[in-house]
Order: sequence, then structure tokens, then C-alpha cells
Amino acid sequence: MNKKISVLIISLSLVILTLVIAGCTVSQTKYVCSDGTTTDSAAGCSVLEPTERVAETIRYVCPDKSIVENADFCPEVIPVTITKYQCQDGITIVDAISKCPKIKENVPQVPATQIINGYGRSISDRFYLNKGFTIFRFEHKSGDNFIAYLIYPDGETTNIANDLEDSESSSSKTITTAGYYRIEVGPAPEGASWTITIEQ
Repeated sequence: MNKKISVLIISLSLVILTLVIAGCTVSQTKYVCSDGTTTDSAAGCSVLEPTERVAETIRYVCPDKSIVENADFCPEVIPVTITKYQCQDGITIVDAISKCPKIKENVPQVPATQIINGYGRSISDRFYLNKGFTIFRFEHKSGDNFIAYLIYPDGETTNIANDLEDSESSSSKTITTAGYYRIEVGPAPEGASWTITIEQ
């Protein structure tokens, strides 16, 4: 019995001792400030002023959209000349002549047969020829050599007749360029009549 009481007393003594020790221990919170010091409250930390200001960086946008730190570094802007062309229709404006719309030429209605008359050495009025095979028929009363030349739109000439004395003859040509032509007759005596019939 005495043994039990002894154990009980020892146990109570340990509990009381533990309570006493716990009551004597006080927890305390410490704060570490930004300057490395410690304090009992956050309000105890001193406010530090920044020792160095960060410089603001200014940037410039150049005309070519590049960005530089100094406006003097912008690349030189070279002006570009843009050439425009007015087309033959008097309305359309393009940046290349090849883009102009095609204008249809006013092609005259050409009869199947055209007759040209004249006297002596002369050049006919202009007449229109289509592309294709063309026959020239000549009648002349020159009493001498009769020579005729076809004058092309570009001014070039080709011989289409070379007859002796009065005669009727013909020749042919393949016209490769449609356009206005003329005929030059000569030499021929003054007043000598001639007729050229053109068939296409």
C-alpha cells in the first residue's frame, strides 16, 4: 500500500513540475527588418529611402518603324519617286504602260474591190487593206513604161507593177499588216491615165 502511495506522489510531483516549467516559458516573436536588424514588432523597422534612382529610358520610333534610343540614330529616309502613266483612253492611270487597257482600233469596213484612178506620175490617196492575199490589176495608157509601188503604213515600198507601153496586167501580194496604204505611180507621161483595181 505504501508503495502505491509513493508512486502516486511521484507522478503528481512530475505533473506539477511540468506545469511550472511550461508556465515559466514565454514565447516571443521577433521581426527581421530589411536592413538586417531584428525587432519585437514590424513597426519597429525603419523605412529605408532608396539610395539610387533608376533612370528612365526614352525610345524613339523612326519613320521606317525602327526603334532607337537616340533620334539621331534613325536611318536616313530616302524619298521614292513613283511614276504614273495616263493611258490612251485619257481616264485610266497606271504605274506601268503595259497595264493600260487595250483600245480597239476603229477598223473601217473595206469593200472586196477598191478602184484607184490617176494620171501620170502621182501618189494615190490612202486606202485601207486588211491582212491577207491581195490582187492588184492594172490598166494604163501611158504609151511608155508603167511602174507602180505599194507604200506600206510604215513608209516602206515594194514594186507591184513594171509594164511596157499600154497594157493590162496584174500582180499579187500577201498583206501581213492591216492599215492604210498608198500607191505611187511613176514614171509615166503627163496626162497618161491609169486605173488600179485592188481585190481582197
